[in-house]
Amino acid sequence: MAIARINSDQDFSKLKPGARLRISGRLFELQGTLGEGAMGKIFRATSGNIELAVKFILEKFYLANQTTSQARFRRSALISLSLPAHRGIVATFDEGVLDGIRFVAMELVKTPTLQKQLEKGLRVSWRQTRRSILELLEVLITIHSLGVTHIDIHPTNLFRTEGDEIRLFDWSASCLTVDAQVQDFKDPRFMQVNRNLTRHDDVVGHMGYAAPEANPSTIVTAKTDIFPTAILIHRLAHGVNPFKAARGEDIQKKIRTEEPLLLNTPGVPRKLKDIISQGLSKRPEQRQNAMEMYMQIARL
Repeated sequence: MAIARINSDQDFSKLKPGARLRISGRLFELQGTLGEGAMGKIFRATSGNIELAVKFILEKFYLANQTTSQARFRRSALISLSLPAHRGIVATFDEGVLDGIRFVAMELVKTPTLQKQLEKGLRVSWRQTRRSILELLEVLITIHSLGVTHIDIHPTNLFRTEGDEIRLFDWSASCLTVDAQVQDFKDPRFMQVNRNLTRHDDVVGHMGYAAPEANPSTIVTAKTDIFPTAILIHRLAHGVNPFKAARGEDIQKKIRTEEPLLLNTPGVPRKLKDIISQGLSKRPEQRQNAMEMYMQIARL
């Protein structure tokens, strides 16, 4: 079978099972779709007994602003490629272009996202919640030390294994903080990233989790990741978002203007309420950093 050719108009309809592409020097064939992320459509790709997940930039993002959207997509790919190996980070193996359409190739994780598990009624014990959150905070400590902010901490972007391990993926909204040192990244291609795109641009994360400062006019910091992490802790420990509302837009308005409704649940340490409350401070400088939150929860 010949390698699929995408014409100069970027015919996204040809991105379908049977199309072939080269990843890290090896020929892979696209199989069925796995879903869509914030900026990309994800396929399963195989080469012999090797399986990967391959994400292509969504057509709507490409058509909206070809130069900026492709640059942002590549930036997120290079950020994920340049991160150190970590058990809590879904590995990225390569990035490239299939006849004009950008893609990033990632480890294929064969477990549902945390969001899908929650939608099916998942309830976890405090012991399980504690372990999962400590796993996530280890990842945040690692990426923040490099000057990377994920921004979009949300159950949709987390895998939870049967062993309660949490694995973070989808770096579509990620950016570099002002103190990031590009030379610290392991992939030399990162030097090609347009530093003018390291601001937060117009990606604000998932409604109902995004920090108050995650908007187009603000330069985010590492503590922008702490806010959605605190929401996630409350969701896992108590079963609800502390800014609960019928619609995502309404939750986001509450995040900007109201205080959270924090619960106490039997079996959950009462001191957790104070940790979550600090993490949900409207002002980023009043929140703890990832290491401080890790130590607070580890003591519970």
